[in-house]
Amino acid sequence: MEKIFTSLKLPGIFILLTSALASYWNYPALETYEYPKDQAELHLKWFESPMGIFSLNYIESSQNPTISAPTDLSVKTDTGTCTASIAIDEATFTGESLSWEMTGATTGTGNGQVGTHSFKIGTTTIIFTATGEATSVTDSMDVVVTDEEDPKISLGNAISEITDAGQCTASIAIPDATFSDNCSGSSISWSIAGATTGSGNGQIGTQTFNIGTSTISYTVTDAANNTISQTLAVEVKDEEDPKISLGNAISQTTDAGQCTASIAIPDATFSDNCSGSSLSWSITGATTGSGNGQVGTQTFKIGTSTITYTVTDAANNTVSQTLAVCRRRDPFLLLVQPDPLERHHGVVPAISGLVHDAVRSLPDLLNLLEVVHRGRRSEERRVGKE
Repeated sequence: MEKIFTSLKLPGIFILLTSALASYWNYPALETYEYPKDQAELHLKWFESPMGIFSLNYIESSQNPTISAPTDLSVKTDTGTCTASIAIDEATFTGESLSWEMTGATTGTGNGQVGTHSFKIGTTTIIFTATGEATSVTDSMDVVVTDEEDPKISLGNAISEITDAGQCTASIAIPDATFSDNCSGSSISWSIAGATTGSGNGQIGTQTFNIGTSTISYTVTDAANNTISQTLAVEVKDEEDPKISLGNAISQTTDAGQCTASIAIPDATFSDNCSGSSLSWSITGATTGSGNGQVGTQTFKIGTSTITYTVTDAANNTVSQTLAVCRRRDPFLLLVQPDPLERHHGVVPAISGLVHDAVRSLPDLLNLLEVVHRGRRSEERRVGKE
């Protein structure tokens, strides 16, 4: 102690103690600051106290967070699906933590960055929140997903049918069209053009088709109004032959004093499953000729004539049938008068008179010989009596 408190050192110690006490009693009162506070409002950059010297510096920290969301996105659905898998860019933020919430077409919440997420069709808003010690800030982005994928459709092969029996149409059950889309909500419609016309929604089912080619146009429309169309041809043919009915064969004698007969042929009856049939005819044999429509009244020669009818429908199907017309010769009288010069010589008597037409056939000849023979015997009996 003696060494410490020497006369030389006492003045120095006194000065130090006096200076410390003066600093303590003369230091201004401490000020209180609330955070966060703008740096411009801090009017003291430093101060002293018995505990030491302090400096005031404004430092941006988690007490004042910031957030910047990624830019908006617009994408299409993934192929074959009704959603889009999207990798969201990272949000830029300061603060203690980051969280997010999705609203709209897609919903969800999470912490940290969003990363890769599956988004539904429509607009989804992602709200990012950066949180500090006492406050939080938000920023948002929109994710728009659209469906631009067309539906798909599959039809069977072209259809070819014949008309129903006795009908000019065909009732056909059309196989169902197969269609699909990456999203639900698709619908199918159809229209028919050509030989048959019509339209409707859904599957066609069973329809009545006219003769000819009809084209069915299918259209599939999805929920996003994307469409696809495809056609199916339906052909209906008429292969049914017409029908015809004729009367019995006709047998008639020649008209009085004529070598022919004028005969009114009864009308043929004909029909078809479709309209547009026509009738034609031809005559062969003893009489010949041809024409269209009913035969009507015709002049027929001696002998047998055959009328061949042919009915042709609009599809060129035909049916033919024949009718026989026989013309008989009238009975005639053959006058036989004996020749006086040859009466007793056994000679065949001379034939006088005219015979209608020359002998044309074996039956005609036999008839003539029979008449001559009867005349000869009659003449012989007369000679014997003399």
